[in-house]
Amino acid sequence: MQADALKRQEKEKKLQDEQALAQLENDLVAEMFADAKPLSNAIVMFKQKWIDKLRPLVDEKIKHNKAKADQESYTFKTEDAEQKVKMRNNKRCCYDDGIQAGIGFTKQWMADQVDGEKKQTPDLHH
Repeated sequence: MQADALKRQEKEKKLQDEQALAQLENDLVAEMFADAKPLSNAIVMFKQKWIDKLRPLVDEKIKHNKAKADQESYTFKTEDAEQKVKMRNNKRCCYDDGIQAGIGFTKQWMADQVDGEKKQTPDLHH
């Protein structure tokens, strides 16, 4: 009986430790996201402000053949070229990338299944 009681105590202790770990993880992740949210919002606002301010300059560069309208990025610099800024157009679509990755995984899984069947099927032709 003492052995059973000891095992029960150990099991309860392990469960409490796991719950404490899960709670600690939950609290730290929640705190991190709370800290990150204002930073993320500030970055979004910063980017939008400067995209809006640089857009007329891009238009002028295109107008004077210093840039092309379909470029993926535009570089801006001070006269001495000590400070540079690059504005990139993000044309990547995560949804499309996810679909392509899913198709790739599916094709690989199907190929693995066919390979597995080939290995398991005895060769009757020899």
